[in-house]
Amino acid sequence: MNNTTDVKRKFMEAAALLRPQIKATLKIAKSNLEMVLYFINYCEKTIEEVLKKMEERRRRLIFENILKQKKAGLNLVEIAESLTSQSIPTPLGKTTKWNESSVRRVYKHYSSKKFSEPQTQESLKIIISNLEIMLFLINNSEKIIDKELKKIKERRRLSTFEIIKTLTELGMSFLKIAKFLTDQGIPALRSKKKWHESGVRRLYREYSTAKT
Repeated sequence: MNNTTDVKRKFMEAAALLRPQIKATLKIAKSNLEMVLYFINYCEKTIEEVLKKMEERRRRLIFENILKQKKAGLNLVEIAESLTSQSIPTPLGKTTKWNESSVRRVYKHYSSKKFSEPQTQESLKIIISNLEIMLFLINNSEKIIDKELKKIKERRRLSTFEIIKTLTELGMSFLKIAKFLTDQGIPALRSKKKWHESGVRRLYREYSTAKT
């Protein structure tokens, strides 16, 4: 009975010593995940802003096309037929079939605005530059996220190994360690809630071999 109590006390002491390390690992994991989420949100907002600017530029070019044809003497119906024949998407972008009313709406909307062509060209350069940056970030975001998640997983595995190592040094079998980890609520590998002897042995041998 005394032996059982002594072993249990040593187990709890080992867990108490390792608990700060586990908390520190979880804190780092949380920090990394927050960084990834911030990065994703930043990408989404920036992409949305760039797309809005590109769409505004597209509509401006359509207006310039309409204005040019209107100055050439074409009426709104003829301009609509011309835009349709050029397969230019309407402002909503759902179709390339224009009609008199859609041409009139674009013309009235932009006729009341004043644009500076140098500013428009500069805005377009900024849009293209931002788009290139965002495309780079999008292409690399998956790699960055995977890299961070691998780091988090590795830290969790290493912390669990340290617990297993401490308990084996106290003379505890892999089967009892599996029960101890499950009782302590330490997540099992491969998203399983319950630890098994084989899983404990596999993790112990993996890191023991790596350290030798």
